[in-house]
Amino acid sequence: MATIKKLIEIADDAYYAADYERAIQFYRQVLDQDPDNQHARRQLKKSEINLPSKESGPQDLPKEALRYYKRSRSFIAAGDLTEAKKLLKTAIKIAEDAGVDFEDARSLLKGIQSAVKAAEFKSQALSELEDQQWGKAEADLISTCDLDPTDEASKLLLDHLQKLVRAKGLLDQLMAEISDKKKEGEYLKEIQETIENTNQTAILSKLWQEVVRLRGVYAAQVKKTNTMVKESVWGTITWYFLLLIMVVIGVLSSLYLLPRSRPVVDCSKENGLKVTVNYPNYIANGDSEDIFLTVENVGTETVSGYVLLDFEGTSEGVFLDKDVINLEDLMPSEHMPKSEIDISMNELFRPITSPGQYLDFTTKVVANDKECISRIFHIDASPIYGLRTLIKFLWGTIGLTLIGLFWDRIKELLALVLRRKSSDQ
Repeated sequence: MATIKKLIEIADDAYYAADYERAIQFYRQVLDQDPDNQHARRQLKKSEINLPSKESGPQDLPKEALRYYKRSRSFIAAGDLTEAKKLLKTAIKIAEDAGVDFEDARSLLKGIQSAVKAAEFKSQALSELEDQQWGKAEADLISTCDLDPTDEASKLLLDHLQKLVRAKGLLDQLMAEISDKKKEGEYLKEIQETIENTNQTAILSKLWQEVVRLRGVYAAQVKKTNTMVKESVWGTITWYFLLLIMVVIGVLSSLYLLPRSRPVVDCSKENGLKVTVNYPNYIANGDSEDIFLTVENVGTETVSGYVLLDFEGTSEGVFLDKDVINLEDLMPSEHMPKSEIDISMNELFRPITSPGQYLDFTTKVVANDKECISRIFHIDASPIYGLRTLIKFLWGTIGLTLIGLFWDRIKELLALVLRRKSSDQ
């Protein structure tokens, strides 16, 4: 591996021979081994700035003429006009011998005094670019190009600088939300093209990186905004959805689940008993419902017997466990604990129950061989199959949705509880 000193010698020779591509190659090798080498860093930037001028002049211009032309610029920058003129005349002669008119070399020779002044502005511009004084550098590069129209490198550098400054300004507008939203797509396209086309000049790398950084910040900002909008929209939809479900639950429950009747079957004259019957006004096919019976001895004698439910109607009632409550030695003024009887409808599956379906039942109270039969109690069929089960499912949906909405907070609370437990231990 060549030493850093040897690499710098090769690179410098290539630079002063106007072979900027080769110079760039070796200066980069130096920086790979010694990233803090200031000489290589400065010369690399100069080489990159001069590199675009390789396309100057006609395509059939002799390479030797172009090399003398490029070298003359180094002497112009150094203020050595004598050597610069000599090199330019040589370049023009070589081109003439090849039958080519080297117009840029003639223009530079003719305006060499202006070129010297232009070189001063260019040198000042390069220092300002190092200090990230973009506005001042732009002004000095404009002066450079005005004084020396043949300096293609400065023209390209000015073009890249102006495009990057404009891109940065457009990004500032976009992030401040003061730009025309209709032109946002055009702005982003222009910014992306600038990023892709201005990444070759090291001296503008800081400005280029700033534009790239701002583009990333803006993209993240847009993504965050879009996410927030989506979350807001979906959050609103979710809350309205939950509200709708709760309204549906409330309406269905108030119409079909909550209404219950509580008549009293008074058999006090027959056998001294009173039976309070608590039953639903509606029953849904596919659900089970409860009938609660409370028996009280209001007579003066101890009684034994039973209370029986007897169903009829358009649908047959089905007892899920029992249909009779037995009474044994019920003392006067004694209440028998509330008894529960589960019933359902014996109907085929239908999502929507046919209108007019109902259950009727009577309560037969038999005690001490005396019988008492109540009036007919009426239970209508709910219109929806498995209504009570459906309501439970809807409540579960609400619960799971709420857990999903507040899952992050729930995890934080769980983590806090676990930390407290671990610290207590």
